[in-house]
Amino acid sequence: MATVVHLKPLLPIFSFIGVLPPINFNNNCVKLTKSYIIKVSALVLLFTIFSIASVIARTIFLEHRPTPYKIVDGITTVLLWLLVILSLIYSCIHHQLYGKLFRQLNEIHKECHGDFRIKCPMLLTRKFIFILICQFLIMLWYYKPPNWMWTERYWIGIICYFHEEAVFHFYATCMAFLVVSLLKISKQDLKELRFKLQELRGLQIYEERPFLNQIKSKQKTFTKLHTITRILNHLFIPTFLCIPLTCRTWLLQFFLYIIHMINDYSTTVEYQLASFCFGLMFVMVTFLILLACDEIMQESKKLMITCYDLQDCISIYSEPYQELQRFTEKISKIKIKFSALGFFEVNKGLVFPIVGSVATYFFVIEQFWNRN
Repeated sequence: MATVVHLKPLLPIFSFIGVLPPINFNNNCVKLTKSYIIKVSALVLLFTIFSIASVIARTIFLEHRPTPYKIVDGITTVLLWLLVILSLIYSCIHHQLYGKLFRQLNEIHKECHGDFRIKCPMLLTRKFIFILICQFLIMLWYYKPPNWMWTERYWIGIICYFHEEAVFHFYATCMAFLVVSLLKISKQDLKELRFKLQELRGLQIYEERPFLNQIKSKQKTFTKLHTITRILNHLFIPTFLCIPLTCRTWLLQFFLYIIHMINDYSTTVEYQLASFCFGLMFVMVTFLILLACDEIMQESKKLMITCYDLQDCISIYSEPYQELQRFTEKISKIKIKFSALGFFEVNKGLVFPIVGSVATYFFVIEQFWNRN
């Protein structure tokens, strides 16, 4: 079971690349230094130059590619650029929210597990390193030259846009790992809260004052968890918005490549498999985020069902029943959900709109492709 403590070894890494402000894990205080602001500003400028050079290189040196394909490829590049740039900017603008987020998570951890100063195993760190190694190996496979005689196009790709793709995919992986980890931790805390309520059912002290205090305590914990989900929803807007959109454009680009341009770069089956694995990384990242958001929503519904079951064991005239009824109404009114600036909800139901939009745009582009 992963908790916020297990993220401690990774926080310096995320702060170093700029996706998290420097956090003092002892008091969960965020102090934005001038050096960090300068570093983020330099990264934003550098990545913007990368993207502009990449788009120009793809337009000039790959002029033989059809216009619809170049448009989809350019949109994918812009969306990845937006994801990285907005994530860097959010780490500076909303740095206080990060401190509030970790404070709330630590308070809930103390309530559920007692003493916070526990041994911090390298659980998430090992997963993170394993994911990065897999990504690095797939990129080496994907960027391998098509033959022993490196072509001119390959050198142009290395100089102009291969490094941009690699860096942006690395940042996307880091952001997705951070988001999924925090979502999983929040889901685990909701699950712990539900188990605590189920334990109250077996105490058989429904008319006693301690039972009422227990319900009030669980209600406060739920309020903190709802605050955490709202903070997550606000802090990771770039991830919730850009990654599903990039998944759409990449799938569309991949299908166009398979049908019309499969021999454009290399005629070997190996390169086609490498292209598939390279894109599959991003698709898997998208689905992991959708599933993690959906798990939290489902856990909140289970919590409400547990409250209803607990009401059946209490006299309707008792004070604990009235308090539990207010708690249940609060859960039903305050629905935990994640959205991308209100454009769409982020849950596993988004899979069908992604597939539907990819199919729709694919058939539309096919019409223009056939005319050309």
